[in-house]
Amino acid sequence: VGQEVIARLDTYDKVKRNLRVLECDEPMEAGTTLQLPVDSKSAGIITSASPLMTEDGVYLAFGLVRKAFLATGTVLASGGIAVRVR
Repeated sequence: VGQEVIARLDTYDKVKRNLRVLECDEPMEAGTTLQLPVDSKSAGIITSASPLMTEDGVYLAFGLVRKAFLATGTVLASGGIAVRVR
């Protein structure tokens, strides 16, 4: 991607998704879609995930999350499993 494309994306605020760390209640798999728990609106996709539980008792994953749902603590879902934006 060239400098001009990046400059346009930055200037016109056209970036639609950002990479975020996610906390999951259960281990997840890459490629799993994320939705809003209320209306099942698409919110993003998990790009990679760890099968190991943290000391806090959660599983971590990376995901591309839509801009509207980037706030820390936003609760998303995937197949009934809670996923929080970290």
